[in-house]
Amino acid sequence: MPNLHKSNELKLISLAKIRSFSAKDSKELISAIGKAVGKNLVSSCTVTSVLHTYEVKTELTEKRSEVRLYKREKPGNTIVFKDEPKELSSYSFDLLKKLGTPQGNTYTGIFYGTIELHKCEKEIGCPSCGGTGICSTCNGKKQVTCPVCEGNQECISCNGTGRYSCEHCEGDGICPNCDDGWCTCESCYGEGTVTCPDCGGSGNYIDETCNRCGGSGCRACNGTGRFVRECRRCDGEGKIDCDNCDGEGGWTCEECHGSGKCSHCHGKGSHTCKACKGTGKCGKCKGKGRIWCPDCHGKGVCFECKGEKMVICPRCKGLGEYQSYTEYSIDEERTYLTEHCSLPIEKKDISTIIGDICFNDVVYDIFAKKTNKNNHDSAIQSLQGLNVDLVKKWLSLENYPLFMLDPTDKYLHISAEIYKIPVSKIVLKCNSKDYCVYVVGNNLTVYYQDLPSWGAGIVGRIRKLFGK
Repeated sequence: MPNLHKSNELKLISLAKIRSFSAKDSKELISAIGKAVGKNLVSSCTVTSVLHTYEVKTELTEKRSEVRLYKREKPGNTIVFKDEPKELSSYSFDLLKKLGTPQGNTYTGIFYGTIELHKCEKEIGCPSCGGTGICSTCNGKKQVTCPVCEGNQECISCNGTGRYSCEHCEGDGICPNCDDGWCTCESCYGEGTVTCPDCGGSGNYIDETCNRCGGSGCRACNGTGRFVRECRRCDGEGKIDCDNCDGEGGWTCEECHGSGKCSHCHGKGSHTCKACKGTGKCGKCKGKGRIWCPDCHGKGVCFECKGEKMVICPRCKGLGEYQSYTEYSIDEERTYLTEHCSLPIEKKDISTIIGDICFNDVVYDIFAKKTNKNNHDSAIQSLQGLNVDLVKKWLSLENYPLFMLDPTDKYLHISAEIYKIPVSKIVLKCNSKDYCVYVVGNNLTVYYQDLPSWGAGIVGRIRKLFGK
């Protein structure tokens, strides 16, 4: 059978009422189904049979965890000793979770069988100074070599000169933006004038053959045969003042104000060193090459034991005893493996079916190098006469290659949830053709394989009208 088509859920009708309908009194049910699928089925269809059954839905869920062990120590004697097995394989996963403390998806706890009580000295020799009481950084000398100049006493920023070269003028003191305080105009190249754009530098506004004499020469053209007029813009000079520099050929440098000297170092070529303030001596140690020890602040004694040579034992916190134990930590990850349904419904729709759970247990278990398959009798018994062979096939986990992992300290189990799904199968007849409709689950979702077409519905209503 191909997959069933899904429609809307039935409204304003209860599951108990649906389970009580028969073929004889199913008009109300067919009306509700018609509203769910968007068709008027009552006027075109008759009911052949109504069958109420139960189907099954199974969800297989995988849980994985890795048990991690840590060696710990704790001051005093506050952990209760219990004579529990020391091996991990003696514990079940559920027991570890019960004994542990949950922190999100992580559980932490203690294996009580590994606890031992140890006597301890309340005080120990100071590990920082080795029991000498002397500061290990300066060896009691109170001072250490200056980390800036490394004892050379000179300022490393200026190499002891007290000054450093000006980066703007590269140390020569001359303004890099001008020529001795003057900036030459790039448009006229310092000339102050440019070629007249109206006459092209000729100085003439018009130069052509005289119209009166035709070039032979007359009084109008002074016998030249040419008609010439002087260019008004340049007055016949062929040059005009440069607009960029106003005819000056350049301008005074704005950076140095015409002095020609570097404005950053004022012509000196260098700056006073800020690190040593011009002294040439290291500013950290003031030219001494040594500074007070930063750990003991110039006292010369150990900063941990303050010169007493002994400190409180960090293991027992001065209590004189401590416990060693093994702590475990497990992170639980849960993944849905697959979902099955005995009805031919698409996989994406299986999870939306709501039923009554009749089995919820672990069916496959690997933990601490032990493999266990649980007895499925409780699952089979809870099915109450449903398709037992089908469920057995679903629960046969040998087909999954991930179960063939070599079990170490990793935990793996597969749990199964089996739901009992109420199903009402209604067979409709329209124009001598049967159509199957299913009302599935506690949420009363309508599924169907096929429904009468619009034309078949019209014919069916006509036949009903005439009793044929």
